[in-house]
This record gives sequence, C-alpha cells and structure tokens, in this order.
Amino acid sequence: MSAALRALDLIAAPDAFTTALPPLVVLHGDDPFLAWHVLALLRERLCPDEADREWAWREFDGAAEIDSRDVFDEAATVPLFASATRAAVVRGADGFVSANRERLETLAAASSRPGRGVVILEVRTFPATTRLAKGVAAKGLVIDTSIPPKTD
Repeated sequence: MSAALRALDLIAAPDAFTTALPPLVVLHGDDPFLAWHVLALLRERLCPDEADREWAWREFDGAAEIDSRDVFDEAATVPLFASATRAAVVRGADGFVSANRERLETLAAASSRPGRGVVILEVRTFPATTRLAKGVAAKGLVIDTSIPPKTD
C-alpha cells in the first residue's frame, strides 16, 4: 500500500475494507477518538466472536515499561482451536517504536503469515521517510487517525 487509509473513510464504510491484515498495522495521528473507533473495527474483524476477545486481543500501554517479547510473543502465538486472529496492540507506542525499531522493521518486511497474529501500533507521529514507515507502506497497513484539514 503506497498511501495511508484515512480513519474517517474506514469508519464511514467499514464493509469496503476487505484487505487481509498484514503482520504490522500502524495507526498514526492525533485524534484518540478516531483511533479508538478504528481499533474497535479491527477488533471486530480479527475477533468476530466476542468470547475470543478476552484471549485473542491484548492491549499494552506504551507509557508503561513493556517487555517487547511479550508484545511479539502475543502476536506470534497460533490459536489451536479458534478462528480468531491474535492481536497485540500497543497504545501510545511512540517510545515502543523507538526502542524496537529494528525488530519492527523486520516484522514490516515480512509477508502475511496465515494463522499468525498482528501487531498494531498506535502512534502520534510516523514520519514517512523512515525505513520502518517505508516497510509498513510496502507490506503493512498505515491508517491515518488525524482529522483532515477543512477545505472551503
């Protein structure tokens, strides 16, 4: 994907979003309300059965000290008896991205892995000139959660 999806477009027409989710998804922008709604849509898509959400959807607080192994292991664990896709979500992940850039670049370069989970990062900034952003744009998914500027 060369351009980021806009959160408002995704929320307005969630059924039009039919792309398979790659191993790395980045939500970037400054509107937490839009990010919350996009995360709810992704959670519904990855874990359609509400009973699976407790074990298949795990959120980490980027402001807290996170062991990166917990995040990556959570997404790599393959469920044996369920159809849900595991997701490890890091909210406020700007610091997590800085600390784990090399590992995230490797994950961004990976092709989709059937049966494997997804790492979802919610960040405020995601400069398009970085190697990570280029890798996510090429094989991952970038969703812009900023309010677009007014046009007259």
